Amino acid sequence: MIFIPTRAADLAALDAFVARAGRHYAKTRNFDFGPEDRNNVSILCPCLRYRLVTEAEVLVAVRARHTPAASKKFICRCGSQRPPPTSSRQSSPDASRRR
Repeated sequence: MIFIPTRAADLAALDAFVARAGRHYAKTRNFDFGPEDRNNVSILCPCLRYRLVTEAEVLVAVRARHTPAASKKFICRCGSQRPPPTSSRQSSPDASRRR
């Protein structure tokens, strides 16, 4: 798949994946069917990385289409892919007390 960096293309990719984000994703996510067959994964990482689509938009779309039980694997995976904080030095106000 070629990444087209536009919001419209990324929303189309999300829409194409949402139908498969439930049980199909849970059953096939750990398999590699080759570069021409990626219907078992979302391929949304570039969209999310460049913030053309947000995690919240993905979760809302998946939850609107699937039950919590059916979409559990995808939702857990999506939650584990959050980007790190912008600065590793950012901390809470009381962090200096713990040092």
